[in-house]
Amino acid sequence: MRANGRIAPALTVLLLMLCGCDGGPRPTGEKGPAVITKLGLQGKWALDCASDFSRQNPHMIYTVPAVGAPTEQLLARDPRLDRVTPLSDIVELEGGFVQWVQKAAGGQVTAVIKVDGLRQKTWNAVMSDGTVFVADGTFSGGSQTPWFNKCAGG
Repeated sequence: MRANGRIAPALTVLLLMLCGCDGGPRPTGEKGPAVITKLGLQGKWALDCASDFSRQNPHMIYTVPAVGAPTEQLLARDPRLDRVTPLSDIVELEGGFVQWVQKAAGGQVTAVIKVDGLRQKTWNAVMSDGTVFVADGTFSGGSQTPWFNKCAGG
């Protein structure tokens, strides 16, 4: 894949991540929807589980249906952000990471999520055109991605 005479940056990043050549987490061999369940992602996550969802306190709900693709639902009381997105190409990575692909405006995003017990955060997010939104737990603007907490009963 070439873009403007160069190898597309997203493909390069993805290949480096998958082979472990970047020093990042390597695949464990586990793939598919069962990874979501194995890592405990299924259910509701929030910055503050005791508070209702809002733009300042988004909630994410991961679902693994018996039939069909797992989904990530984002609730933020903002029509520009609220969505339900199917997850594909789910791969467990070493060290409590999971990688998947999800549709986004203008293409697809390959996301790597760090799962640490009852909390999780976006570790990497790269758009199919090579645009990096998150690298090593840091937004492209420089601030850290937030930790989401697993909500009881969620």
